[in-house]
Amino acid sequence: MIAPLLKKIHGSAEHAGRVPPPAPVVPEKSGADPKPDVPKLKEQLKTAIETELFEEAAKLRDKIRTLEGKKRKS
Repeated sequence: MIAPLLKKIHGSAEHAGRVPPPAPVVPEKSGADPKPDVPKLKEQLKTAIETELFEEAAKLRDKIRTLEGKKRKS
């Protein structure tokens, strides 16, 4: 029912647009969460920036800074 209308308006009833990029893997939160390692967090940060998830990227950046600060104090 919709296909003929789409074909009339757009010239085709098939999608020809872009596909969104895959979402970055975000670790699940739990009470006994082991300390994430910094290189893994940096990779997640890079992915978040590439996919334009800037709020998630800011959280990851802050987490990396916190962990690196703790390493320097130890």
